Amino acid sequence: MTRLLTLFFFLMCWSASFAQDADIKILAINDMHSSVQNMPKLAFIVDSIRAEHPDVLLFAAGDNRTGNPINDMYTEPNLPMVEMMNAVGFNLSSMGNHECDGGIESFANTINKSYCTYLAANAQPADSLRLHFQPFKLFEHKGVRIGVIGLVQTNSTGIPDGHPDKLKGISFTTPYAAADKYAWLRKQCDVYVGLTHMGLEADTLFADAHPEFDLIVCAHSHDLVPGLVRNGVMLVQAERNLKYINEVDLKIREGKIVDRKCKTISIAHATGVSQKVKAMLDKFSDNPTLQRLIATATTPFVEKEELGCLMADGQRDIAKADISIVNAGGVRYTEKEAGDITVNDILRLDPFGNELMVAEMTGEQIVEALEQVPATDEYGPAYVSGLKYTVSMDKNKKYQVKLFTEDGKKFNLKKTYKVAANNYVCSTVPVLASVELTPLYITTSDALIKYLENKKSVSYQGVSRVTIKGVSHR
Repeated sequence: MTRLLTLFFFLMCWSASFAQDADIKILAINDMHSSVQNMPKLAFIVDSIRAEHPDVLLFAAGDNRTGNPINDMYTEPNLPMVEMMNAVGFNLSSMGNHECDGGIESFANTINKSYCTYLAANAQPADSLRLHFQPFKLFEHKGVRIGVIGLVQTNSTGIPDGHPDKLKGISFTTPYAAADKYAWLRKQCDVYVGLTHMGLEADTLFADAHPEFDLIVCAHSHDLVPGLVRNGVMLVQAERNLKYINEVDLKIREGKIVDRKCKTISIAHATGVSQKVKAMLDKFSDNPTLQRLIATATTPFVEKEELGCLMADGQRDIAKADISIVNAGGVRYTEKEAGDITVNDILRLDPFGNELMVAEMTGEQIVEALEQVPATDEYGPAYVSGLKYTVSMDKNKKYQVKLFTEDGKKFNLKKTYKVAANNYVCSTVPVLASVELTPLYITTSDALIKYLENKKSVSYQGVSRVTIKGVSHR
């Protein structure tokens, strides 16, 4: 309640003066996913632009963390990203679906130590959580009144795509409901920006329903969008992992946007690095534990499924299960060169700290689970160990799965099997959530490390256990 009273008091004091003519420059980035190794180049680019345009604004559209153990496994998780973002000079960030991966207390600590303001209009934390993010930010910049609202996606269960246990205490509405609730913001500003974490497809539909926005900074789907105009709204997105940043220029005349442009900048092609931020990276990277060699890949991994099958085999082996299931969204990179496999490699591949679980399931229940996974994981069908399967869609767009043994023979659907999966899959896939689950008190990443230490060398070249027919698989 205190937060809302503060915002309403601010609005009462909000200047009603006419806007100046101004040129506004906004740098927009999204889904950084702890890519601390690219922060020195990002800082160099921002510093170079800021040298010519001191009033440039820098926005992040969520998922700043999760993806690199240098950050996620630091003594104080996420502190490296917080301190580097502070050094670069971010103004605002929206909440992404991975902001609470380290738990709500960790997110609260991130917000408290960040110089930038975190926004999430469709998230309402319990007061006891002390999560000090805001629904929106109104400020005057170069004589122009700018309003920015933060919105995070919600799935069919009514929460963002994160572990449900790590979001307890936060209630969510849909982005549409929040946008309607704060529709009055449009009249309070000359430039109205959505800092959203919903995905490009969702954002284009959102723009159709909410043409009052001038700019939507998108995230979540990891697309490269250099200024798509939809229903009069400009949408931008900069892929992920600090590969790109979008530079948006808005020309304001008499309080109206008369021109807008977007230019995409490749961070990899930066001509220099910030020595200050590089020194921070060197300090945070000084962790010999992460460089420990655990196994060797005798051939490269060139397909995401090859890595998914490796993860599934590791789960199955350590759990002493008949079958294991790995959600495609849990496999965080798509290829790896042959050679050393380190602890760092595994913690980047599986950064979530999920726990390994086992359950007794019939073949029919396994079919049901594999049909349900793509509906709860937008990255597509699951990866498996201990069987093969085909997945297709019927005319009603329902997933249809057919199982086979590892050698391609008929699968016994009546038999009961021991199935291993991570606790995120077990909590989000309905049939798994309905059966009795046994925790093994080991994370899936630790299980994979243990499996690889026992194997010493692996090759997954050409390994494929799922045949996809007419189903999108990112």
